[in-house]
Amino acid sequence: MSRHIGVAVFDFDCTLSTEQVGHWHGYSNMLDGFGGAHRVAEIVSMLNQLRASGVAIAIVSYNSKAIIRKGLGIVGLAEFFNPELIFGCEVWEAQEMQGGRKPRWSKAGVIRDFIMAPLSAVSADILFVDDDSSHCQEVANALLGASVIEVQGMAGLRGVQMEAICRWAMELASGGTRDVLGPIRESPPLSVDIATSTSLTASAHAFVPKRSSGPLSRHCAQCNAHVSVHA
Repeated sequence: MSRHIGVAVFDFDCTLSTEQVGHWHGYSNMLDGFGGAHRVAEIVSMLNQLRASGVAIAIVSYNSKAIIRKGLGIVGLAEFFNPELIFGCEVWEAQEMQGGRKPRWSKAGVIRDFIMAPLSAVSADILFVDDDSSHCQEVANALLGASVIEVQGMAGLRGVQMEAICRWAMELASGGTRDVLGPIRESPPLSVDIATSTSLTASAHAFVPKRSSGPLSRHCAQCNAHVSVHA
């Protein structure tokens, strides 16, 4: 892969999309799953700026790679994503098959081993965007120096967050100093000290799966924690 100045890593469901995308989505309703044509146009503008700045664009998701690529293709976003930088639930399922060892599900681990290593990137080159606060905290703790944006509200990236992502890319391209980004709601980015961030704590309630099957079956309906880190 060619050299990039940085890597923007996106979650898929409720981050790039505005809802959980599944096999029930097709040509008739996929655009609705991304918030409509106007929002998709905003995403295209953001991705164009990332690409023009020399930023690689990746996806790390618990959804399947096939569904991710199907969704991107239908709404016209596929051209911005190298298939080699799209990682779905298959990457964890493949690891589970090796030697009978079940690894801890870790988006930070996928970013480190499958994105940063091949691209010769360091943590300071990474921007991570996700709607799950536990994933954001994990990446902030594991990849010191990475920038993190937490998408609030389970409704996908909004304009203020897309603007923050574009500012990050412009600062990276100019060689300027950039702040580590914290959770962004309807306000400017918050600077956080990830070196002193609190670690994830185990849940105090019983694990109840969100769905009976599929990627969401591994997440708790009450707290959204993955089964591997749930008490």
